[in-house]
Amino acid sequence: MKVSQQIEREFFAKVKKPIESLISGKLYLNGMLPAFPKAPTIENAVIVFKSSGTYGQFQTGQLYINVYVPNRELNGSYVKDIARITELENNLMKIATDLTDNEYRVDLIETPQVYPLNEIKQHFINVRLKFRRITF
Repeated sequence: MKVSQQIEREFFAKVKKPIESLISGKLYLNGMLPAFPKAPTIENAVIVFKSSGTYGQFQTGQLYINVYVPNRELNGSYVKDIARITELENNLMKIATDLTDNEYRVDLIETPQVYPLNEIKQHFINVRLKFRRITF
């Protein structure tokens, strides 16, 4: 049986290189993302262990990967960077489908969702994953 921090760190190690090759910033563990100015200019990502399921022969749970994308300026306003978000969503789905290995089966819970963070002029892409770990 593995605890939440172990699982979060294992998935962090699995996705760090492919995600950081896509974004202008870094991937962080949950709670480690530094504060940024009101209109950040770089993309960052966070991995979050969300919940764990039953014990026994299989251990199940969920992980989220959030990628923060700065809005782009258009005529003095900040708007969602649709082209960049679409590009990242496609690449994140590919990364998610490549996570299954001998220990973990990983599936997308749903299509990535995009949410606004108007107060800091960003949107974030939320990728929700479920995993099933064989414990024997």
